[in-house]
Amino acid sequence: MMVHRDSLRSFLFDTPANSPLAETRIATAVSKLLVVLSGERKSDIAEEARSDVYLDVLDDVPCWAVEGAVRRWFRHECGSDERGKAYDYKWAPDPGTLRKIAMEEVYVVGARIGVMQRMIDAREYVDCTKQLEQGRAAMAGLNKALKAGDPFASTMSFEEAIAYASEPMKQAAE
Repeated sequence: MMVHRDSLRSFLFDTPANSPLAETRIATAVSKLLVVLSGERKSDIAEEARSDVYLDVLDDVPCWAVEGAVRRWFRHECGSDERGKAYDYKWAPDPGTLRKIAMEEVYVVGARIGVMQRMIDAREYVDCTKQLEQGRAAMAGLNKALKAGDPFASTMSFEEAIAYASEPMKQAAE
């Protein structure tokens, strides 16, 4: 379980800030988005500047999350914006919106890591009912011996006190 948790954590660092390959993957995903849903064609300089803005905004987001966000955008599965209004899927999302959608992907993995960490940190349940019952029996045996005036009550062992508790009550005449 710890290996799986660590593997998931390593995916969170697959960002353009840490890997040139991740930057390439994000650039490819953003390019697909902009080419398919660009609207009117702008100059190459404007398109390059637009792509640079996306890369700047997404530099700390894992590449797989951006790819997932783009896939969700194409499938019209991104839900609605913060005002509750449905997204307009005819156009590419702005960089901040794409980041928000990608971070939803990251939060799912983060939540999974959190659940796994809580399971790893959980303490094993130890059933102590048998030991508690023995302790109660020993206490009952010691109390019984003291009430009966047994001269050996002060030197009784734990096991002797348990045995004394199960013996029938001794008569005062003995």
